[in-house]
Amino acid sequence: MMQVYIHLKNLRSLQIKTNHIIWDFNGTLVNDTWLFVDIMNEFLDMRDLEPIDINKYRELFDFPIEGYYEKLGFDFTKDSFDSLGKQFISKYLERMFEPELYNGALSMLMDLNSKGITQTILSASENGILNKLVEYYGISSYCDYIVGMDNFYARGKIDMAKDLIKKEGYNVDSMIVIGDTLHDYNVAQSIGSGCVLLAHGHFTRDRLSDSNAVVLDSLSELGIYINSI
Repeated sequence: MMQVYIHLKNLRSLQIKTNHIIWDFNGTLVNDTWLFVDIMNEFLDMRDLEPIDINKYRELFDFPIEGYYEKLGFDFTKDSFDSLGKQFISKYLERMFEPELYNGALSMLMDLNSKGITQTILSASENGILNKLVEYYGISSYCDYIVGMDNFYARGKIDMAKDLIKKEGYNVDSMIVIGDTLHDYNVAQSIGSGCVLLAHGHFTRDRLSDSNAVVLDSLSELGIYINSI
């Protein structure tokens, strides 16, 4: 409980001003890290490369995705990144509805919506896939915008965030980006907003702590704070 108290104290001044939240999706609202590991291990096994577990994945995964593949030992002279990406997406599409929302994710979105805090989902996932998943999980009605990539290669969200701010004229001083990777922190930095990172997804807590963002261990910690407003 003391650890939560310290986090909430750090967040208090930020959250009181907040009227819009930009949520990451994979690893932040959806517990899907295990699926990415599962599929990747199929690829690694086919090429006699060393398999990974979730801990190793969370230590290595990064943006741009090409660098992550290289860390795993893929040779782009044998398998182009474009080809690997298409193969990965094909496998992912077969299983994309298997992961579940994190405990409390739906109720948190509902609660924020009831408080008049508007919300956007901004994801490095391809837009069509993202919209299918958001509809599947029943959370689209709590968000003003669902924004994904126009390709399958997860190359980053910074430009999309800037376009959203420009289009909607959101006040970045009253906005928080909530994600699970340092890329989400970089998105927040690029638009000048606050940032909260959750250490239950695709990055380890140690890696997230390299940023100046507030780092929480779970949605339940974030929920305690939100319910204290």
